[in-house]
This record gives sequence, structure tokens and C-alpha cells, in this order.
Amino acid sequence: MAVCEGHELMPHAWCCELGLRDGSSFAEGAQALFALFAAQTSLPWPDAFPRKAKIKQDDIRELQPLPSDDSAFQP
Repeated sequence: MAVCEGHELMPHAWCCELGLRDGSSFAEGAQALFALFAAQTSLPWPDAFPRKAKIKQDDIRELQPLPSDDSAFQP
């Protein structure tokens, strides 16, 4: 939130990524990011979140059981 008042200039690459003019401040960048969330009225379901990748059947590995160490239990 403190960046909303920052007047330090952002790097050129960051300005381009946010669609701002070259020489924009961090405060202008923060406002651009906040504007993305302004129209959002509800949170997405966790399963619909974009970063959740689909797991292919080929990527699933079966875990093999570890050998038990029965020497710790003397009869």
C-alpha cells in the first residue's frame, strides 16, 4: 500500500508490461494493478484458479513401499 504514494520511476520494461507510458511512477503502476481487481465481485473457486495445472495420467507415479526394518523388534 505504501507504493501507492511512491513517486519513484519504474523501469521501462515494467511500464511496458503494465501498458503505461515510459517514465510512469510506482504509484501509477499500483493504480493500474488495482484497476484490474476493481470490477471483481467474487473470488474464483479454487479448482478454477488459473495456476492449477491439469495432471496428465502419464505424470502420476505410484509410490513404492519402503522396506521395513524388522531388526528393531526383537522376538
